[in-house]
Amino acid sequence: METPLMEKPVNEISAEQQQQLTATVALEPLIRHVLAMYQCDPSAEHFVYYDEKAVFEDPLSICEGRDEVHSVFCSLPKLFNKSETLNYSVKMESSDLLILNLKQKWTPKLLHKDIVIDHIIRLQLNNQGRIVRHEDTWNGKPLPTGPKLPGIGSVSARLRRFMGYVTGIMF
Repeated sequence: METPLMEKPVNEISAEQQQQLTATVALEPLIRHVLAMYQCDPSAEHFVYYDEKAVFEDPLSICEGRDEVHSVFCSLPKLFNKSETLNYSVKMESSDLLILNLKQKWTPKLLHKDIVIDHIIRLQLNNQGRIVRHEDTWNGKPLPTGPKLPGIGSVSARLRRFMGYVTGIMF
């Protein structure tokens, strides 16, 4: 089994690994805040890392703007008794793209069975280090696109956008 990057002596880390480690350490506060949001703790301080015009997209919704993103995460404690992070890893894909692999156990309020989801979270950052795009895919499946209708576009995207908008109004 390979030694984790953080536990290797500095002289055994390649230049690319050193750059990855430096970037990950610099973004550690942002990562902690995103993890807290997924643990049903959507406090306002977590959203200072989001650009005002940030877009959030998951299989259920598309949210536009920091306030709508905040509302979606504020809805989680109303839907789930708890959410526990089982495991996560972080990779800097590029200087402006952070990928968070997250295994999360969700305990819904209405069901009597936990749900485990493997999230792949792609965080696109701007020059100020703020999140401009937060894309969350579940269990290795791409985001739904659905059929496209003339003059309307993707039906699935329209429905997901509607869900994001409604959630923004309700919470």
